[in-house]
Amino acid sequence: MMERVHEVAQEFCKSTNSTMASTTKRTMSENVAVEAQLAKLNEKTTEMHHDNQNLRRYVTVQKHQVCNQFKVQN
Repeated sequence: MMERVHEVAQEFCKSTNSTMASTTKRTMSENVAVEAQLAKLNEKTTEMHHDNQNLRRYVTVQKHQVCNQFKVQN
């Protein structure tokens, strides 16, 4: 009886190790994919931030030009 319990325990350990290995591989693959997506998002966010800064500068210049034109006309 003890021998059978020992065999079942060994089978359980093998099965658990196999399942854990595949789960670990899947988790690592998902992490790599998520990291790639985050890198792309970070790049896009940085690009949008720079675009936003440029647009703000452009709007500021346009406002000054409009104000100067208004002053000249009056």
